[in-house]
Amino acid sequence: MRKTVVMVLVVALLAAVLRFTPVSPVRAAVGAVVQIAIGSTKATINSKQVVLDQPPIIENGRTLVPFRFIGDAIGAKIGWDSKKKEVSYVFGDMNIVLTIGSTTAIVNGKKTTLDVAPKILSGRTMVPVRFISEALGAKVDWDGKTRMVTITLGGKVAQAVTVRITGWGGTDTTIVEGLINEVVNPKLAGTGIKVDYEPVENDYQKVLLNELSAGTAPDLFYVDVNWAEPLMAAGELEPLDNYLVKSTVLKKDDIIPSLLSGFTYNGKVYGIPKDFNTLSLIYNKDLFNIAGVPYPNENDTWNDLEPNLSDSPNFSRVFL
Repeated sequence: MRKTVVMVLVVALLAAVLRFTPVSPVRAAVGAVVQIAIGSTKATINSKQVVLDQPPIIENGRTLVPFRFIGDAIGAKIGWDSKKKEVSYVFGDMNIVLTIGSTTAIVNGKKTTLDVAPKILSGRTMVPVRFISEALGAKVDWDGKTRMVTITLGGKVAQAVTVRITGWGGTDTTIVEGLINEVVNPKLAGTGIKVDYEPVENDYQKVLLNELSAGTAPDLFYVDVNWAEPLMAAGELEPLDNYLVKSTVLKKDDIIPSLLSGFTYNGKVYGIPKDFNTLSLIYNKDLFNIAGVPYPNENDTWNDLEPNLSDSPNFSRVFL
């Protein structure tokens, strides 16, 4: 188990990162063409292949696709209300709200009826692609032979891309918002990219995990090293290696290896450590004397200390 206490917060490096990489692997540009196939997790945006976390399905003659994918592809801001089980899209002057299991949608405050209700499938929220796409100004074509849906994005989608980031609330909120407003967004001026910060005040880990499960998590977020590995193993995080290679500001070799290891999985880097904390060890010399175990010293690592404690028959249980 890794003992280094480090955490990821990409916002401090966001301006540099966005200078050399697209903000999202599924974000479409103006005039782009998005293609998805029924039953396949492979999709394309302007002929560039992306991978869906849930393949599109047909229900009652209508195609359902992952909620977040279609929102990101068109460039809409998405939202999820777990209490009301509502998903939402905000795009320019359009505001669309759908409820899981309901065929009633709200478009700019007016009710309209869907042919098929949104549903949750394998932990992912699925929505009718034609309704969402056309409501947001895109053209949708269906090829029955190839079972392919083609979404053509026209002039209406020519809007700024919004990058959503999140982290702990509290006193950090003012600091992070200051960084974004005074450093990040000014550096992005003229690029069509805008950054929004969405702080979480209570139980951050639970909120983030729920959003990841629902497909509504932000683009960039803060992760503690102690629960980063399950997210990396589950494929919830995007590898940063290619971005670091392209960067003229930050390289992998610029980061302390011992800190970077906490966010490395199967040889790929999934997070950038923002800091580290010094841990202190307080121990009872009398117990160490009884056990015949040497005292820890400033040169010891956790790997040095662990066998001294676990291998001693006189230590039945040790709390650190």
